[in-house]
Amino acid sequence: MASASGNPAEPLIDPDDEEGEQQRRPPTTLCGQLFGCLFCLACIPVACLSLCCCLGVSAADNAVNKAQGRRWDGTQNKWVVDNLEEEAEDVKKLPRDDDDILKASKEEEETSAAGAGGATVKDTEYYDALGVPTDAPESKIKKAYYVQARKWHPDKNQSEEAKIKFQAIGEAYQVLSDEKLR
Repeated sequence: MASASGNPAEPLIDPDDEEGEQQRRPPTTLCGQLFGCLFCLACIPVACLSLCCCLGVSAADNAVNKAQGRRWDGTQNKWVVDNLEEEAEDVKKLPRDDDDILKASKEEEETSAAGAGGATVKDTEYYDALGVPTDAPESKIKKAYYVQARKWHPDKNQSEEAKIKFQAIGEAYQVLSDEKLR
C-alpha cells in the first residue's frame, strides 16, 4: 500500500500531527529494556509454577482417591468405591442356568399356591397361561412370563405343542403387562 501521493516509499502514517509537530515515541533506554526483560523473566516462571501446582493438586487428589480404593465413574461423574465381596455375594445368588430358574419358580409357585386368593375377573385364560393368580403384581407376571417363555421356547423345546404354548404365553404377557388391557 502506498500513501495518498502514490509513492510506495512514503509512510502510511503522517508523521506530523494537526499542529505540525512530529509525533515521537519516547526513546527506549537501556534501563527500560532491562526492566521489561526482568519483568518477563519473573512473570513467566510464576505463571508456569502456578499452572504446575494446579495440575499437581489434581494429580495428588487422584492418587489419594485411588489409594483409598476408589475409582472414577464417568457415567456418574464421581468417585465410587467397589465392594467386591458384596458383589460376589450378589452374583452367587443369581441362577446359573435354566434349571435353577425353573426350580426357583416351582418353589415360588408352591408357596404362593397355598395362599392364593385372587381377584375376580371375567376370563382367566391369560392368567392360566402364565400360571399366576388374578391379583398378581406386574413383577410376578413378568417373572412368570420369563420362566414360561424359557421353558416353552421353540429353540429349547422342539414339539408342536411348544410353538402353540409359546405364542399363547406371548399373547398373555402382552395383555397382562398393560394395565388398561387387563
